[in-house]
Amino acid sequence: MNRKIAFFLPPLGDGGLERSVLKLTELMAGTGSGVDLVTVKAGGSFLGKIHPDVRVVDLNAGRALSSLPGLVKYLKQQRPNTLVSAQYYINVVAVWAKSLAGVSTKIIVTERLATSRALAYSGKLKDKLLPVLMRRAYLKANAIVAVSRGAAEDLANLVKLPAERIIVIYNPVLDNNIVEKAAEAVDHPWFSDKQRPVILGAGRLTGQKDFATLLRAFALVRKRMDARLVILGEGERRGELEDLAKHLGVSEDIALPGFMDNPYKYMTRATLFILSSVYEGMPNVLIEALAVGTPAIATDCPSGPCEILPKSALVSVCDYKAMAEKITNLLKDPQQANQILEKSQHKLDSFRPETCLRSYMELIEENA
Repeated sequence: MNRKIAFFLPPLGDGGLERSVLKLTELMAGTGSGVDLVTVKAGGSFLGKIHPDVRVVDLNAGRALSSLPGLVKYLKQQRPNTLVSAQYYINVVAVWAKSLAGVSTKIIVTERLATSRALAYSGKLKDKLLPVLMRRAYLKANAIVAVSRGAAEDLANLVKLPAERIIVIYNPVLDNNIVEKAAEAVDHPWFSDKQRPVILGAGRLTGQKDFATLLRAFALVRKRMDARLVILGEGERRGELEDLAKHLGVSEDIALPGFMDNPYKYMTRATLFILSSVYEGMPNVLIEALAVGTPAIATDCPSGPCEILPKSALVSVCDYKAMAEKITNLLKDPQQANQILEKSQHKLDSFRPETCLRSYMELIEENA
């Protein structure tokens, strides 16, 4: 049975949330369902990549709460069968909007981070009150989805929800054309120099991603061996990272080329991929790097990395010395790096688009 499905998102940016939801909307549109992408405010580089069969509804609001009237109006007029929302404030607004609109739309709220860490890291007073609002709203939702087992456990503990109410569905990270994209040419000269290994990081240049720890680790690695570091992404911490690189004396061996539309071609040519985050939900970039055949190291942050990588590839959050030691060991011993890659490969099927689509469509039908 064809249905009308809507996704409700925060202002569109250039991150993993947008990448995974855009893929999911494309997949759902392919089933014959009518799909709307409702956003607090449209924008970002991904706006032009939305599938032509997916209708964009721009509420043109400044923040989640101010989008409430527009979402109520949308629900009254369009009456989708299902509304899938993403991230805490957005999820609360989605449940409120359904109640105010008086419609029969089923609400599926999704959490894509280790929410307790995200709220604690924000330092905002209003975020301390959010778990109370989340509990009241989420109990009214038809279904609750988390993108990893760790994110599900964190949410259950934070909001005092029964663990059985939360369903884990991994993101549809792996494009069917990822191999083709990875084969595209790279114009950065460091990736064609086979004599010097290239360490790669990728993500928004924010505190969450903690690239400062990666820079400090790299500075120690650089004292031991000839290597280079490339970090793909853009964000408000660029200036701080550039200053730190100068302070550490490694500016000449570090590149921050900005956001890249196709990160796969860099990942597949990197010697090693590093995830340095202080918290995640399920790190898409880590899965992508493994999928194109690049060994990886990650912080054992909440949540996600420990569900993908063996313990031998994990280091404590913010421990740049341990990270440097592990990077050095893997660069010197490619066989050890390849063992990490091999131990992770069987986990990747859970992140294929067809697996995610099937899980969501079954959930939507169960809550019809």
